[in-house]
Amino acid sequence: MKKTLKIFGLALLATSLMFTACKKDDEEENNNEEQQQEETTPTLSITFDGTTTTEFNYLKALYSTDVDTLYTRTRAAANWADDGNVTLPYLDAFVVRDTMWKVTNVEFGNNGNEMNELTDYFEEFTGNWWFYRLQNGSTIDDADFSNGNLSYNFNLSVISAYERYIEDKDKEDCTVKDLNIKATKLKFVRATASK
Repeated sequence: MKKTLKIFGLALLATSLMFTACKKDDEEENNNEEQQQEETTPTLSITFDGTTTTEFNYLKALYSTDVDTLYTRTRAAANWADDGNVTLPYLDAFVVRDTMWKVTNVEFGNNGNEMNELTDYFEEFTGNWWFYRLQNGSTIDDADFSNGNLSYNFNLSVISAYERYIEDKDKEDCTVKDLNIKATKLKFVRATASK
């Protein structure tokens, strides 16, 4: 009888270990799936002058090609209403790849009055901060245009377009600030028409 109880006890212990092991495997599998989903969820974040924005009700990621050149445009705003009213902040970033990747133009908007004056001056909608130079630590990853995906992390200097063009200051006298744009697995679609 002692022998039967001992065998039964060992069997019970082995069964509980087996269920524990299965439960742990299931948890690890679920955690891996959740982590993978988090890593592949497309996101965009903008940090300007210490303020980070991650919520954009208006976001367009477009691309087009011409011979051996790929053009991408990321345009985002807190909101862009059908009547044309834009809720700031606003971003318009152009990145091009021919023999290498290049940031060709970035406009950032955080001041509606300055943007309105600049828009009147140039006769087209524009941000009040413009691309000045690319800083160290900027990267482009996961460029997979078979799926339209692109990830990048740009550390930029931007210059006050308002001071430069409306106040007519020399470039070296204009305010320059840092702008970080981080896109993770952003889904780009072929451009047809712009807004």
